[in-house]
Amino acid sequence: MMDLLKFKFSAEDATGSAFAAVRGQLRGVDGALASVQERVTRMGRSMRNIGAGMTAGVTAPLVLLGRQSLSFYDAQVSAETKVLTAIESTGGAAGLSAAQLGDMAAQLELLTKFGDEDILSDVTAQLLTFTNVQGDVFARAQTSILDMSTLLETDLSSSAIMLGKALQDPISGISALQRVGIRFSDAQKDVIASLVETGDVAGAQAVILDGIDVQFKGQAEAAASTPLGRWAQLNNAIGSVKEQLGAEITPFLEPLVKILGEAVAWFSELSPEIKRNIVIFGGLAAALGPVLTILGLMTMGLGSLA
Repeated sequence: MMDLLKFKFSAEDATGSAFAAVRGQLRGVDGALASVQERVTRMGRSMRNIGAGMTAGVTAPLVLLGRQSLSFYDAQVSAETKVLTAIESTGGAAGLSAAQLGDMAAQLELLTKFGDEDILSDVTAQLLTFTNVQGDVFARAQTSILDMSTLLETDLSSSAIMLGKALQDPISGISALQRVGIRFSDAQKDVIASLVETGDVAGAQAVILDGIDVQFKGQAEAAASTPLGRWAQLNNAIGSVKEQLGAEITPFLEPLVKILGEAVAWFSELSPEIKRNIVIFGGLAAALGPVLTILGLMTMGLGSLA
C-alpha cells in the first residue's frame, strides 16, 4: 500500500538571478579596487622615488656645498686676520699693506699649487714677525719659501720661520740654513758679514736669497705643472669660488642664529607633550625630498589597505 504512495516536490528559484547579478557586481568592484590599488601604489612609488632623488640630488649636495663654502671662507678670513694682526703688532715694519700682501698671495696661488689662504697663514703671517724683512726682500722671501718647501718637502710654516730667522740676522742665520743643506761659499759669507757691518742689511739679505735661488728657484712653479700640481690648482680655483659663496652665505648667519635662539627659547617653554609631537612630526618637514619619500611610502601602504 505504501509503495503506491508517491510524493512530488517542486520549488521555484526566485533569487538565483539576483545573486548572480550581485556576484557580477562584486567582481566589478573587486576589479575596480585592484585598479585603484595599482594606481595608488604606482603614485606612491613615484612620490617616493622623487623624494629620494631630490634628497640625494638636491638637498644633500646643497647642504654639503654650503658647509664647504663656509669652511673655505672661514679659512680665508682666519688667514687674513692673522696677517692683519701681525701688521698691527709689528707696526707695519714690512712696509706692505694687507691688501698688497693679499694680492701677492693670490698671484703665488696662480703660479704654484699652494692656496692663497695657506700662503697668508703659514708664510706671510710668519714672515711678518721678522721685522727686518721688508719691501722687495719680503716679496722675494715668500717665493723662496715656497720653492724650499717644495724641494725639501717641508711644511710652509717651518720653511718660513727658518728663512725668516736667517734674514732677520744674516750673519748667524746662514749657519741654520747650512744645517739643512743650504750651502754658502766662504766668499758669500764674507760679503754678507761686510754688508751687515756697513749697515746694509737689505744687501746681505739679497745675497742670502741669491744663494737660495741657486738651489731652489722655480721648484714651486715646476711642481704646479705636474698632473697632481694641475689638480691642486684646480682645487684651489674651486676653493676660491666656494670662498666667495661662503662670503655671500655668512651675512645670513647672524639673523638666522638670532631666529634660532628665539626658537630655542620658545621651544623650552612648551609642555613636554607638545615638544614630543614637534620632535616626531617636525622631522617630516625638514626637507621636501625626505617628506616626499615618506609620503610615497604611506601612499603605497594606503593602496595596499584599499
